[in-house]
Amino acid sequence: MRQTNLQSFNQKDIVTIIEPFLLAWGKMGRVLGHAGCKHIGNVLKSISGDLFDFRFYYIEKDLADVNNVAKIFETVMDSTFKSDLGATKRIGPTATSKVLHLIAPDFFVMWDDDIMKFKYEEPTYVRGSHYEKFLSDMKQLLERLNPTVTAFSEKYGKTKTKIIDEYN
Repeated sequence: MRQTNLQSFNQKDIVTIIEPFLLAWGKMGRVLGHAGCKHIGNVLKSISGDLFDFRFYYIEKDLADVNNVAKIFETVMDSTFKSDLGATKRIGPTATSKVLHLIAPDFFVMWDDDIMKFKYEEPTYVRGSHYEKFLSDMKQLLERLNPTVTAFSEKYGKTKTKIIDEYN
């Protein structure tokens, strides 16, 4: 996904990249379905310019210099779509964090309801500022747990953000 041109994101990319990641691996079929995945593809395409640089960022060295994380997170999370059955649905924070991690795996850390409930007070309505704070906390956690995180990342061939996700 890191090499995929988001400006020309198309149906084939949705079926071969987004759907397997979110529906099969991420177990988000009930929440998103095929219509939600298609919608996410369209949203990513529409904000491709804002997302491009994130592919080259690392949470531990670039987070302090980035000022649009909350805006990007909310743009994806708050977007709505019609489900296959015609219901209006919202993307939501879990799917948003997963798809952003897919695009920039060295920068965005995935989170879900369990992580929000366990590590943080669960806000009644998640905002981009909550995710931005979460990333700041994850950067500090990564720094605190290094060099162990780096060693695991190298040993298992996973990004540091994925190691932190598994730790969570």
